[in-house]
Amino acid sequence: MRTTIGVVAGIAAGLTIAHFVNKTERGHAFFTQVNEQLDGFGEAIRAGYDARVEELEHVIAEQDRAHRA
Repeated sequence: MRTTIGVVAGIAAGLTIAHFVNKTERGHAFFTQVNEQLDGFGEAIRAGYDARVEELEHVIAEQDRAHRA
């Protein structure tokens, strides 16, 4: 229970500090840059996932055609 309270307090403190840092011009620029990088990372993950799904669908279609022949 003590650990849980510590984790919750740490998260709350971190969010509070981030809120105040984001109010400054440099802090806002920093968080904007971080968000852009995270968006790029998410897009790369999504593109890799879509490519893998397409690859697997192609393999399944080939196996289905071979099985029917």
